[in-house]
Amino acid sequence: MVEYTRASVRITKERRERWEKAIEEHTEVENLSQLIKLGVERVIEDPTREPQPVSEPIDLGEVLENQKGMKKELEAVVTRLNRIDRELQSQDTLDTEKVVFDELPDGSGTGAPPVSPPSKWAATPEEIAKTTNRPLHKVEEALQHLKETTASVESTEDDSDTYYWKKP
Repeated sequence: MVEYTRASVRITKERRERWEKAIEEHTEVENLSQLIKLGVERVIEDPTREPQPVSEPIDLGEVLENQKGMKKELEAVVTRLNRIDRELQSQDTLDTEKVVFDELPDGSGTGAPPVSPPSKWAATPEEIAKTTNRPLHKVEEALQHLKETTASVESTEDDSDTYYWKKP
């Protein structure tokens, strides 16, 4: 007794309609299954015959819609990444400000700059950057922001240097 197995072929609706039309036009086949078997056997029996590429028709509208969908998804990912980057930068700025503030000397203890040179009771951005191991430009930004937004940080100029300290 002959044992059979099943093989499935996935095709477009248009291809199926074209194959069914071919069945109507050719009396040698009665159904889709026979047409497929006949086609496969012909390819096997004639090895010199160049096989024709089997490709589904390309629906350019569908391709364009898929591309638009991917573009929207990519833009959404870029937007989320930008938001995350801004949040990370903001967190880094806050961390730097805290570290810089904690490192600031207490100054004269009176809130007013003492008479002695500021190098004795205040610190330059370079000194703070060195002790905190933070980039100088980040320290300078943090000091400026702290001075502008809090009443706890003050600065003074001496020669060509700017010195910062915490007010009591």
